[in-house]
Amino acid sequence: MAILLLKTEFRTIQEVTDDLINLIERKVVDYKNTIIVYIPGMELKSNNFLIPFVSKTRDHKFRVLNLNNNLLCKLENLDKKQEYDLVFLDDVIGTGRQFYSIFKNIFDEKLVELNRKLTILPNIRFCLMASFGSHDSRTFISQKLPFFNFDNILYANLIRKDKKAFSQDPNISKDEMERLKQFLKKSDEDYWDGDQSSEFLVILEHGAPNNSIGCFWRKDSNIRRLWKRIHY
Repeated sequence: MAILLLKTEFRTIQEVTDDLINLIERKVVDYKNTIIVYIPGMELKSNNFLIPFVSKTRDHKFRVLNLNNNLLCKLENLDKKQEYDLVFLDDVIGTGRQFYSIFKNIFDEKLVELNRKLTILPNIRFCLMASFGSHDSRTFISQKLPFFNFDNILYANLIRKDKKAFSQDPNISKDEMERLKQFLKKSDEDYWDGDQSSEFLVILEHGAPNNSIGCFWRKDSNIRRLWKRIHY
């Protein structure tokens, strides 16, 4: 377990906020034509990274939209002579499947039409930004929601394979790693390696994402959890 804790990345609310601001400043050209899109469920985290984010970017005067089934109508009413950046924010993107399911749940059978229409809106660039995320999620999201170009899905901290919990590590033998995996799996069959087998080793000040291994946050695990999933 100690080897996993040594590899774990910890992030304060302020650091998550700064990550998002730095990504926006790196990508966005015109703040007045930047629209921040609030994803359903974000209100659960609003006392965490969103409030300091809004406070620190007040001078940017970003416009705000809520993601709902009126999105397409609102976008089609924007000035066609202007170019816009639509920025979706999150703290952690694991596999990308939860992000995709939000669109699927909102638009249901209209998602195909949404994909077609949004992909051909030339004056709108869709961006997804998060403090942590995996390379695989960028591929998954850009394939399922093609109006998100792969290059416009940005993470301040990219979780590469060598950063995952059970990647090969010179400080632990293969046999020891296998024993550790079997021990964790026996303690929590469902989330021992994180949601969708994400294998993240990430802890945030405002809670542990479910992409991190289950013994970090699962109260139903046979191992006493190390952190609570506050606001998750």
